[in-house]
Amino acid sequence: MISRVFARFGTSLRLSRGLVRTNVRAFSSGGELQVAKAKSKLSKALLKELKFEQENFQRDETVQKYLKENGYTMVDREDFHEIELRKRVGDMNVLVVFQARPPQLDEGQEGEGQEQNPEQQQGEQEQDQEGQPGDYADFTVYLRREGEKNSLVVECTSFDSEINVNYINVIPDVEAHRKLSRFDRSQAYYPGPEFNSLDERVQTSFIEYIRGYGINEELAVFVEHVSLEKEQRLYMKWLEATSEFLGKE
Repeated sequence: MISRVFARFGTSLRLSRGLVRTNVRAFSSGGELQVAKAKSKLSKALLKELKFEQENFQRDETVQKYLKENGYTMVDREDFHEIELRKRVGDMNVLVVFQARPPQLDEGQEGEGQEQNPEQQQGEQEQDQEGQPGDYADFTVYLRREGEKNSLVVECTSFDSEINVNYINVIPDVEAHRKLSRFDRSQAYYPGPEFNSLDERVQTSFIEYIRGYGINEELAVFVEHVSLEKEQRLYMKWLEATSEFLGKE
């Protein structure tokens, strides 16, 4: 009696295991098919985007002209998001550092696909014309006199070529400072007083001082433009690498 129960139990268990294996195979087959379809769709979308970016990308020939006229050497490593501008003015070493940045997303793009009446469209157009700055960039300037350890660091933001100085401070180690984000720098170093809180005569004198080293509107335009171009180049490289990864599966 007991042996017959175990026999039935064993048969049931073998049947259950068979059903599990069948379900796993069915699930595996369905999952692989879904992944294959998604991969094909994604690959086509990436290649289409890459083709569009490549067709619309043009290197700006004025970049080299600006560098030559202003005495800068540009350090732009292919796979790195940061760009350096270096030059020497008298006994002062000038270093300008900025990063690739994505283009601003228009508010109209955020609501793309939603129907709007003529009054709404006109209102948005008026807001755009009133406008937020069309271009911006953050960059940091380091001034270090030859043979000295300390550097003057100037944290800047430009809006449509107009430079706003955020903080000015003297630091002992440029490389350690550069390894930190702007937020982390304020935790590790006293950043100095907010520039706008300084006496106007002090502000004006500082602006005149850094302008003597080429920190001006022309530099701001260059940084705003090149930071966008750098982002586009990195984006195309990302598209290529991702497409290649999918192609090897």
